[in-house]
Amino acid sequence: MFLAVPSDGQGNCQDNPQAFSLHRRAQFSIWSEAALVSFYQDLVGAQNEGVNLMTIKYAFIQGLIPGQNDSPFLDKVLQVQLDWQKEMLENHPTFKGKARPLEGDDDERQLVSFKNYARGELETYSAKTLQILHADFQEMRNRGINGSREIYSYLINNQNQHTPRKTID
Repeated sequence: MFLAVPSDGQGNCQDNPQAFSLHRRAQFSIWSEAALVSFYQDLVGAQNEGVNLMTIKYAFIQGLIPGQNDSPFLDKVLQVQLDWQKEMLENHPTFKGKARPLEGDDDERQLVSFKNYARGELETYSAKTLQILHADFQEMRNRGINGSREIYSYLINNQNQHTPRKTID
């Protein structure tokens, strides 16, 4: 799906499939098995219908199409992600210059905001996947787990398999 997205040019992530794969694995590393199974079903269903979810995601991010997902869980999941990312950037300001801006695109670095990117991603999830993610993320919050912190830790620990494991404190 990803490499078949029509665009004006090739994105950085298309030039570096290993980095793309690492970031996707990091994102999914905090998901429950139920969420992963549901999302897999979303992918299979879309493929069977001839729908490229990545095209929908990037068309939304670029403002070419309006949001089409009416699940009440979309905004709830997005808010948890925004809260986690905001907390992460406040507690670890060194990441701020390297991460997407929380809101408002960064035209100079050609980065779409975290909020817009995350919403574009969530637009492609089924109501069932969003509901499961919402429950999972609420459980993580109740246990004091910041999903963004976990994702960044995964990225740091897996970008070079030859370095010792690190945590973000």
